[in-house]
Amino acid sequence: HLALLLHSGIPAAKKVFGASMATVGTWASLSDTIANQGAHSSTNNSKKSATVTGSSVVVSGLWNSTQSGAFEVLIDGVSRGTFSGSTPGALPASSNQVWGPFALVFAGLNNAAHSVEIRVASATGAANCVYLHYVAGLDGLPIENAPKVVTTGVYHFTTAADAARSITAGRVDRMNAYLERNVAISVALGLDVRFAQLLPDFDKTTCLGPDGIHPNSTGDGVIAGKVIAAMEATSSPSWYSAQIPAVLARPLAGHVY
Repeated sequence: HLALLLHSGIPAAKKVFGASMATVGTWASLSDTIANQGAHSSTNNSKKSATVTGSSVVVSGLWNSTQSGAFEVLIDGVSRGTFSGSTPGALPASSNQVWGPFALVFAGLNNAAHSVEIRVASATGAANCVYLHYVAGLDGLPIENAPKVVTTGVYHFTTAADAARSITAGRVDRMNAYLERNVAISVALGLDVRFAQLLPDFDKTTCLGPDGIHPNSTGDGVIAGKVIAAMEATSSPSWYSAQIPAVLARPLAGHVY
């Protein structure tokens, strides 16, 4: 989710795409729709590097549940850690998803130019591929003419539908907190990202269709109204400003659900 917000909210002019970064070793171009202009490598110690400017650095690429690639991120020659190019945990059996975007945010840097290097840390092998999309530098200041991005929260299914899927009210609340946190991170980076909270107005007794999962016309109207209100707001809610010191305290990985 965080990766998609950053992918959508960071203007292309702020990104240095993998295909155009300086290259050491063996890399090939990525033509995937999500990661167009990216690059991938399965050769140990192959490197991509670029210079970006800001107090935070974003590194984004694709995870692949069938791969075991790993990569190291160095900023100004200092290692910031080695990260897996696979999923952070097992995917549910019902999921057909093999690919998804990831994002790492490295905050607390001097607001200056920084050299960023991505190094393939895993052993050479076809099953150890690293997929890099772009790196970007952000200073936390609002970006003029940045894309306006709206993401919604999640709503409660009917009691029967929740029970059939082992979903609890607490789980929905935790997911909404997670989504709000990702919006807070995006706003702290200077992006125009807004959160449309559906609850409590989206009432499961009146807003759901016969299956207890998908919205009916009433539910569609509630969602549309919330999204439009978020789009028309003059700025992101001040709530997010209070979250800024905490949400950028460490590198973060955003994965699609």
